[in-house]
Amino acid sequence: MMREVDLLEWYDSLASAYDELYGEEQRAKYVEVLNKLGFDVLNASVRVLDSGCGTGKLLHELVSRGLRGHYIGIDLSLNLLLQGMKHLMNLGSNYLVVDFVAGDLMRPPFREGAFNTVFSFTVIRDRVSDIRIINNLRSLTEDRGILAYTVLSSSEGGEGVGSVCRGVYGRLTRLEGYCVEVVGDEA
Repeated sequence: MMREVDLLEWYDSLASAYDELYGEEQRAKYVEVLNKLGFDVLNASVRVLDSGCGTGKLLHELVSRGLRGHYIGIDLSLNLLLQGMKHLMNLGSNYLVVDFVAGDLMRPPFREGAFNTVFSFTVIRDRVSDIRIINNLRSLTEDRGILAYTVLSSSEGGEGVGSVCRGVYGRLTRLEGYCVEVVGDEA
């Protein structure tokens, strides 16, 4: 298991090439999960948290679907965030407030219920310690808000953390699944 410091150094070192290496793979995940959610237009009251945002490419997909409101991307890697800030000039949305925050999902710097939509792609692994991240993301999501995340499995077909999903769980690839929850919805 990679330590947090090693992980940060690794992401910082590949920041300038991240989109070239992983951009299309990540976009395919965004499109599939957003289509399952039925996200076509997101209105001005939306407060989106993109946890583990990397270079902020999810933001571009959300804007292409009409995102208005407030987007905050959080990531451990300052270098990835700086790459994301370079892309903002090409965004083309006047109805959006965008912030990037260098921070840790184990100790998120936001108040409970601050967001009505929370995403986390390619952050959570099938480790018991990552259940804490899921619980942190739930606490940041307002009651009746949407939480959507992917879970990387260490073994083919393994459900891992996906077994704690309180909503709809499905497969993206043989080693990755997704979960979509309505937070606070026990039905």
